[in-house]
Amino acid sequence: AGDQCEGRGVTTKGINLADGSNNFGGAVKVSTTGTNDVTLVDSNGITLDTSSVGRNLALTVGGGVSQSSGGLTVGGTTGITLKTTASQDVDLSNAANKLVGTVTIANNSGGTAHNVSITNSNAGAASFVLPSGINDLTLNQSAGAVTLPVTSISGNLSVTAGGKIDQTGIITVASGKTTTLSAAGNTISLTDVNNDFGDSLTFTGKDVTLVDANSLRLGASTATGNLNVTTKNGALTQGGKLTVSGTTTIDSGSASTTLDNASNSFGGAVAVSKAQNATITSGSALALGTSGVAGNLSIIAKGDVTQTGILTVGGTTGITFDANGSAVLGTLANDLTGKVSFTNGSGSVQNVNLKNVHANASIALPASLTDLTLPLPNSGITLPSSSVGGNLNVNAAGAIAQSGGAFKVTGTSTLAAGGNSITLNTASNDFGGAVSISNASDVELKDATALT
Repeated sequence: AGDQCEGRGVTTKGINLADGSNNFGGAVKVSTTGTNDVTLVDSNGITLDTSSVGRNLALTVGGGVSQSSGGLTVGGTTGITLKTTASQDVDLSNAANKLVGTVTIANNSGGTAHNVSITNSNAGAASFVLPSGINDLTLNQSAGAVTLPVTSISGNLSVTAGGKIDQTGIITVASGKTTTLSAAGNTISLTDVNNDFGDSLTFTGKDVTLVDANSLRLGASTATGNLNVTTKNGALTQGGKLTVSGTTTIDSGSASTTLDNASNSFGGAVAVSKAQNATITSGSALALGTSGVAGNLSIIAKGDVTQTGILTVGGTTGITFDANGSAVLGTLANDLTGKVSFTNGSGSVQNVNLKNVHANASIALPASLTDLTLPLPNSGITLPSSSVGGNLNVNAAGAIAQSGGAFKVTGTSTLAAGGNSITLNTASNDFGGAVSISNASDVELKDATALT
């Protein structure tokens, strides 16, 4: 058969079977040592049996590449060139594979890759050179890091690493497809501003930083460190629970952020650094980091809502308690333009302590709560009807008034109005404890019972 070779095992120093007419009908098993290379050309697809290559492996095939029962060990680079036939699969997914050098897949003379799956147990970092037009891409580097090159696929992307996952080129996953990243205990850093992770992205890692040029939906994901997500030209949403042990920082630019899964677990502060509107739901207490929301901010928490940074909101702010909790937002210079509403959900509002430096502060309260504390250095306030079971403390720079019905306080009331009037004149008001007034001009108080 001339220079043709039918499937056989070969052991020697170097192997060069490069005739374009070769046809290895059965599984091919090769073994070289030291600095010896293996070059195989097959006019059709090739199946590799347990093989060991001392240095570099070069395969040129007219069909797909697969493995039989054993692993592939390559001490140098692995190159696979697909020729003649379009849409061929490359399946090197044996768990025993050990590929030391760069793995390159190339299209040539009409050959193209379809689904590509590569598993590598080598402990070093893995690097790849990939063609465009791949459908599904699965990379499993169980013991080392993965650096993704320019990657453009029409199907789904799945990367598993025993080290960090990062990139040297733009990652593009087709619309409607998914990206899955797993680097448990390690960093995931995919920060190119032109990345597009398709319809949704799911991750497992330590510190996770993601940038998507468009919108992004997060699947059920875990970061045991900090999470940082930026969407440059689209909304950020979720389709599964987020578990983040550290801080969470979100930037959705001029689009909205909606993280509304009731089971979300945020161990550290959540900061929405930029968004049009933002909804954040937590399955436990929630700390808010420095945030800037152009429109409306909605918070739902099962426990206390606290803060580590200033909140700036151009629209309304709504905080709903799905378990008993307090709003502890009284020390930083929050600038909240619209009405701030505190609402009972499945739980009840306990204490409210809110500092707002906006010039027109406005508030909505539940029918009852415990303590209410309002430091308002640039504004007056109109108190809505409510029953404060503990103490009331309002320190305003403007007039203090009321609307909508009786205001009742079981404990003490301390009122300061920055030299302006205090008008709490609904006949059914009830101030149960002592009322202290300072820095006020005209004062009108009505109490349905005795007033101290």
